[in-house]
Amino acid sequence: MEDESIFHYEVTLKRYWFVKGSKPRTKVTGSKARLCMFGSLTDKGRSQCYRQYEKINSATFIDYTKRLMRRNNKMLYYLDEAPWHRSKKTMVFLKKNKQRIRVVWFPKGFPESNPVEETWKQGKYDSKLGAAFHPDFKTFKQAVSRYYRSKRFHLNVYKYLCR
Repeated sequence: MEDESIFHYEVTLKRYWFVKGSKPRTKVTGSKARLCMFGSLTDKGRSQCYRQYEKINSATFIDYTKRLMRRNNKMLYYLDEAPWHRSKKTMVFLKKNKQRIRVVWFPKGFPESNPVEETWKQGKYDSKLGAAFHPDFKTFKQAVSRYYRSKRFHLNVYKYLCR
């Protein structure tokens, strides 16, 4: 299973205390910084691979897939119908590597069938990552990298596929 996610670096407050009758104001960074992540899990959860990229497009998807191909001789690749998965460039790449990669498409509009979506959700709501304060974007990137490098997701991928 493979999926992508974007992590936005924005310091936001979830709860506020204001003096009654005053006009509520809060500071925001206004930062548009974001981190693009690619992630995948194997069927038995023995292996997982997460990588950071500057953006998500066909070129970065193909680069990520090549990294997975170095780890795995043959792959059954579950993909959603994101534009970069269906692009001409990607389709040519997948066709060229059809001896090593077999693609299965997730149903359209059904992200719940992809267990990698659950790993993104867990990361974004985990107190060590998504709910934690990161003073700058560099620290935020390091925290995301450390989280996905060290966290082991024990998900039953068959449960997701059989929904």
